[in-house]
This record gives sequence, C-alpha cells and structure tokens, in this order.
Amino acid sequence: MSVPRVFLPHLSSGAKKVILRKDSFHHLVHVLRLSPGDEFTVYGWDAEEARVVVQEVGKDYLTGEILSRSPLPRPSLQVTVLQALLKENSMNTVIQGLSMLGVHRLIPFYSRRSVPQPVPARVENKMRRWGKIALHAASLSHLPSPMAIHTPTPFAEAVQMMPEISCRCLLYEEKKHSGFVSFLQSSPPASEVLLMVGPEGGFEKGEVETAQQNGWLPLWLGQRILASSFAGIIAVAILQACWGDLGK
Repeated sequence: MSVPRVFLPHLSSGAKKVILRKDSFHHLVHVLRLSPGDEFTVYGWDAEEARVVVQEVGKDYLTGEILSRSPLPRPSLQVTVLQALLKENSMNTVIQGLSMLGVHRLIPFYSRRSVPQPVPARVENKMRRWGKIALHAASLSHLPSPMAIHTPTPFAEAVQMMPEISCRCLLYEEKKHSGFVSFLQSSPPASEVLLMVGPEGGFEKGEVETAQQNGWLPLWLGQRILASSFAGIIAVAILQACWGDLGK
C-alpha cells in the first residue's frame, strides 16, 4: 500500500510534531487503520511535504513525529478554469478531474442557460463539499496544494475577472473559430491561462460577444461535441501536455 497523504494547511517550518483531528484523523485511523509506528505524509500550502510516524492515537486525535521534510515542485503553468454551473454529479466530476490535473483555481459561474441556477442558502454546503472533493483528488495526484474554488459568480462578472492575464480561452462549439490545439501549437507558452467552459446548453451568442469584448478568444475543441462536464477536463489535459508538465 502506498504511503497515505493528508493536507495540513499550515505546516510550520519549525514544527517537529503534528496533531490531526476531524476528517484527517478519521481517514487515517478509522479508514486506513493506522496505528503507532505507521508512517504517512503531510503537505501544506507552503509547497513542502513531511514524512511522519504515528506516535499516539487518541479518541479523536492523532499525534505524529516529523521524520524528514522535502520541497514540492510548483507547477510551471497556472491554469484557472471558469466553469458554468452543472448538476451536482456532473459538477463533482469536473472538480475531481480538474484538481487531479493540477488546476490552480476554479471559478464556477452561472449564465443564461445554466442548469441549475445557484440557491444562496445552499452555496456554503456546496463549497464545503467541493473543497473536500478537490482536496482528496489533489492528495491522490501528489500535488503541492488542492485547487482553490471561488464562490459561484454571475457570467457578467466572471468574464471581467483577472484582466491582467492575457491568455483567455473560451471553448465554443462553432467550427468557424480557431482550433484549441492549433492555437496552443502556434502560440508561445504562457505561464498563466484562463479557460472558460459553458453550460450543457452552450453559450448564447451575446455572451460570446461580451466575452470577446473582455479579451476572451473563442476556440473550437474539435469534431466531437463534448458534455460540459468533460470538455474542461479534456481541454486542461491538452493544455498541460502542450504547455505544462503532463507527460514530461
């Protein structure tokens, strides 16, 4: 069995011990059955991971001694995906796939054809669940940190976000636009990329025009019409293979 990994947001550089509670404690002790003497790895936002040996298992906590530390490589490409809100299971698939591929940030948005529209009272619970999915996926892929997830925002605001990033790709199904792969192959690699994926019903033409006015470039993904829940994942995989570190 591979060594388990858990996320610890603030892994202090001078700490010699760690204490885990709640979800991390439950996963290591009740799911993986770790006991004193077993080893696991913790990693945090500071791009460092530590090898830890279990010292004590209490009723609701675990303590461990840090044996060694090592830096985690930072991705050379920072990708932010703006994804139209989808139904629950489809959105969970998007979050899992994007997080495994090393996407830096996800910004869910709602447009005219988005199904469902956000319910404010449920947003907090959705954000909590999405965060857990992203964290688990990042841990499986041995990434330095989980994908950050922004609160759902209207399309009109989403297209104006992060104006300092010049590489702004909008996936659009009309063949008259340049191909996504051709664009990547013919352009110098960027260090930061924004990628926008529409709802299952697609963008309205007025939304595409609004996006273009804000610097977005409509790009065609290819002959196949892909479900929105897979289009972003496939596009990021292509992007990481061409400009990032996937397969290298």
